[in-house]
This record gives sequence, structure tokens and C-alpha cells, in this order.
Amino acid sequence: MKITDLVEMNEVKLNMARITWNSLRGNLHEWTPEVANAQPHGKLYEIKYFLSRLPYTMKTVNFAHATNVVEQFGYVSATIKDEVTKDHFVGSYSIGECALDNPDVYLADGNLDAFSLELYPYTFVTNWVTQKQNKELSNLKGKVLTEEKYTKANIQLVINGNIVENPKLPQAFTDWENRKYFPNNVFQRAA
Repeated sequence: MKITDLVEMNEVKLNMARITWNSLRGNLHEWTPEVANAQPHGKLYEIKYFLSRLPYTMKTVNFAHATNVVEQFGYVSATIKDEVTKDHFVGSYSIGECALDNPDVYLADGNLDAFSLELYPYTFVTNWVTQKQNKELSNLKGKVLTEEKYTKANIQLVINGNIVENPKLPQAFTDWENRKYFPNNVFQRAA
């Protein structure tokens, strides 16, 4: 299934993507190498934090449930305080950073469709997981590729009793993660 079919990129979501695209493009001059590589609590981190979060949205598309959520709580459709929450398969900040680090691919003139239909839809995709799993997944950012996080955290996803995988990420995103987080790795971490 294509990500645009899963997310149903309707007029509202396409408008959100276009506005985000324009916002990222309009602030691209702020995305210097120093900002892009700023560390938490550092002098330039607030700029990095704000810029990379421009794609953030409260709208979500529920994709799957972790098997242990189904076993303990069933197919939930609402957060259970201190127990079950939604995990964004790809954080909006990762979408923002990827676009800003790859302006020729996602932010150049004529690339609105590449951003809107290839990258931005992932900001909506969520899975129902336990709070503990959500924290574990969050702690894996930059330590493993996004496409490997659920496997590394030993989280199996299910839809209507069928085991499923998260949607396949664009190769440009995986290539970016490899360059960003594993620059000294002589082997490609993902094909």
C-alpha cells in the first residue's frame, strides 16, 4: 500500500503539507551546518528544535496496534492514561530535519509533490503502543534506523489479527539517516 493511500492525502492534508513546505523553504537560510548539528541544551538548539518541528500536527492516522496492547487492552481507540499511547512511527522533527538537510530533494522549486506525497504523509502515521514501549522507541532515535526501531524494541504490530510491518520509508529518508547518524559506518545500514 502506498503511503498516500494509507494516509488519504485529502485537500486538508495537502494544504497542511504545502504550508509546511513553504514554512521550511522560507526558513531554510536559518538551517546552517551549526544549527543542523546543534546538540540539546546548546546555544543553537532552540533554533534547530523549532525549525525541525514545523511539520508537527495533531492529526493522526492510526495504523496498527502492538500485539501486547491487543493482548492486555484489546484494539483500543483512545489513550489509556499511564498505559497506552500513540507512537508516531516517524517523528515530525525527523521529517523536518530530513527535508531541511535535503533541500534539493524536498524543498527546491518544483518539489512540492515530493515533499507532500513522499515524505510529509509519515507525520500522520501512529501505532498504539504501551507507554513503556513509547519511551523505548523514543530513546532509539539516532541509535538505529527508524525502519529498524520496532524490531530493535521487539514490538510486533497487528491489524485485525494479522502481523504487519510499518509502512516502507522513502529510500531518501533512510539514506539521510545513514549519513546523519552513522557517518563513519563503512557499510550501508539499509539497502
